[in-house]
Amino acid sequence: MRPLALLLALVPVTVLGSVDVFRWTDANGQTHYSDRPQAGAERVTIAVSPPASGTGTDVDPATSQDDTDAAPEFVRYQSLTITSPAQEQTLWNIEGQLDVAAAVQPELQPGHSLRFTLDGRQATAEPGSRRIRFAEVFRGEHSLQVEVLDAAGTVMAASLTTRFFVRQTALPNPIPPLPRPPARP
Repeated sequence: MRPLALLLALVPVTVLGSVDVFRWTDANGQTHYSDRPQAGAERVTIAVSPPASGTGTDVDPATSQDDTDAAPEFVRYQSLTITSPAQEQTLWNIEGQLDVAAAVQPELQPGHSLRFTLDGRQATAEPGSRRIRFAEVFRGEHSLQVEVLDAAGTVMAASLTTRFFVRQTALPNPIPPLPRPPARP
């Protein structure tokens, strides 16, 4: 998230208080941001608040709005990580069911949710939940990423991609021994 903040500091803000940034993911699963379009990049418009004017002490309480009418503050998520499965972890005999979990700081805000992407398949967790279950996850190498979405579906934060492996125990299929004839007296 730090590179995005640096990019926003360098990009000129339009009159409407927003900036266009281009986001793309390279072949290694690393997400990049730029102020210039790239091949395969997605345009992301980010709302930027204008700088505050005045000292804040000259507000007339009679004309100020009630806090319930004020627009919600923009939340900056400081960290978003996948807690399960762990990076490079090998999972055995999961029977096609994968439970994933994430940690986010600060806690998810009302209306925000987590969207998990497993090998290109996306699934959004229930609002406020940090867990989800994927079905049909079979043996092999897999990649997982999670994003925080606001109520409008805008990506607020994204985790690094986690790589993990699913293995299945193979049981040999022995041929049962032939029955012995009964012993003669």
